[in-house]
Amino acid sequence: MGLDVIALFIAFQVNFRHARAFERVVVTPLEVRLRKVSHHGQEAIWCSNPAWTKLERQIDEDYGLLGLDLVSRGRRVAVAAALSPGEREGFADALGRALATARRGPDYEDAR
Repeated sequence: MGLDVIALFIAFQVNFRHARAFERVVVTPLEVRLRKVSHHGQEAIWCSNPAWTKLERQIDEDYGLLGLDLVSRGRRVAVAAALSPGEREGFADALGRALATARRGPDYEDAR
């Protein structure tokens, strides 16, 4: 019984540490910026021009969207890897719309 409690405690601690990892994607007409922070606090930033950035999906017929990459000028970075296939699909749709909007440039009609 005591070992079970210790194992459960360790599992919760590991899960809590991994929960601190996150990704943030910001899309503007001038830049796509992906900031990844690992559960250790290590930060990596990937930047690209939205005009040159593609969103590539790895789709499996049975399991859905397994992978999602931002690709620009030969550089590739995985995004939304921690999400489930369904969540990743919704994120991919929203990110695809954001990239399309950024490529069109600012909408000055809405500013009035």
